[in-house]
Amino acid sequence: MAKCIRSLLFRVTLLSIGEVGIMQVGCTKKLLDHIGVKGHEFDEGIDPLLTWSAHLITVNHRRTIFVINDATIYRFVLYGVKKKNLENLETLLLEGVMQCLQAEGISPEIQRRYREELGSGITYTKTRSRSLIARLNAAKGRVYFDQELLNSNTVHQRHLLHKINQDYYTVDNSFYSVIEEFAQRLSSRYTLPPYSATAGEFLITLNLPVPCYRRVIVPLHATFRIFHTVIQLLFSWRGRHLHEWRIDYDGSGRVSHFLSEGDMEIVLEHQRYEEDGAVLLSEVFPGKEKVEYIYDFGDYWEHTVKLERIVEGYDSAFPVCIDWQGETPPEDVGGVSGYEEYLEILSGKTGVIHSEDAKRWAGSQSGEAFDLEKVNLQLTRNLR
Repeated sequence: MAKCIRSLLFRVTLLSIGEVGIMQVGCTKKLLDHIGVKGHEFDEGIDPLLTWSAHLITVNHRRTIFVINDATIYRFVLYGVKKKNLENLETLLLEGVMQCLQAEGISPEIQRRYREELGSGITYTKTRSRSLIARLNAAKGRVYFDQELLNSNTVHQRHLLHKINQDYYTVDNSFYSVIEEFAQRLSSRYTLPPYSATAGEFLITLNLPVPCYRRVIVPLHATFRIFHTVIQLLFSWRGRHLHEWRIDYDGSGRVSHFLSEGDMEIVLEHQRYEEDGAVLLSEVFPGKEKVEYIYDFGDYWEHTVKLERIVEGYDSAFPVCIDWQGETPPEDVGGVSGYEEYLEILSGKTGVIHSEDAKRWAGSQSGEAFDLEKVNLQLTRNLR
């Protein structure tokens, strides 16, 4: 009772000095025990969009706090939480919430208003309802599924936000995207357009003997793993092979910094390796003007990715292709030399004799022609 009174007095004090509100986090018993807090009764009068629920789980033998928004189930993760972090837990949670808005490209004005409503402190309560506990237990599976992408060098796992929120939930037989619902609820609350992000306009050139490029705008809060998916869609690649990002080279021209998917068995002493799902575009651009993207180490399709300009106030959650030229070679055609042979066979040049088998092979390799409208539709569907 005394604790409840002290909490109420603290809240009144905050309001009296100009704070709009105070963040309420409903915790499972396991988490309350871990942080040494009894937990107040949940205040049902607070909009669920402004309240969050949290659970303590163990991932890779590390204590992990898994947090979801009560209204939309949008979630974030604090990974490898140690005793020293508990002394600063309020700050970590508030920063984690705001990173959710930043990572989705929510407009700065909405971010400001939301942060103002949360206030400067946290009230730890019991979980709002059994249904929220059930949602916590159901949603934490996303963290276990993507645990190989967790970064032990930081508590906040901002790079994972897009990945672990790519699912849907149902209300009255209707389906809702977790990410889109989060953005739309914020937009409705403050009657403002949801998105206003910093993006990059990139020219991606597939190095071929004939012109082949795509120009695309991509929000810089995306990860390089998302950018990989974008390039796969832009060039009609099918994701059958490995890929690699070459970010930097040393003085002798050797790759010194590269990104890829999964663990690398061999990384040379002079090289720096990171998983592309753990690196944001904003960590590389606009510091660098261009990088290389390699797809299929057999055929070795080399793409030059050049940042042409920064786009401020980008008002979409999705990348968009705005220009293009040239068709993509068929998958597994044999690299540049195989593609040249393929084009030669298709051209039917007089005086050049090819076997019937070669002609049948070339005819079977032709892919679907590039369709800008279809590709942009795929960019919205496949990145949510």
